[in-house]
Amino acid sequence: MSAPVPPLAAYEIPAPSTPDRVFAGSGDASPPRVPPEVARWQAKLALMQQVDGQGVSLWDRLQQLCESLTDAEQQTMLDAAMNEVLNWKRTSPTVLWAAEQLGLSAQQVDELFICAHALEL
Repeated sequence: MSAPVPPLAAYEIPAPSTPDRVFAGSGDASPPRVPPEVARWQAKLALMQQVDGQGVSLWDRLQQLCESLTDAEQQTMLDAAMNEVLNWKRTSPTVLWAAEQLGLSAQQVDELFICAHALEL
């Protein structure tokens, strides 16, 4: 930051203690907010970008999970989420259930939603 200018000292205001924005030079970067929902296409692309050590994406694992379900109701719900709905909500029971089945932690799901929300076409 620059040195104070005495004639302007009367007009100086302190930076807010909890800013909504990060001011240049403040060094305080707030963590990205987890969006409450993302478009299905954003979620799909984010899942396709996450590949495990064997080269299998989370999207492929989700498809495998859907195909392996023996409970028709669960399969219908997951299929609808993957192919029909417009948006995926972070707190959706289907999203939470699928994340659990894939062994994803809450933090990993948050990171996927942040990544998905950042995608643009």
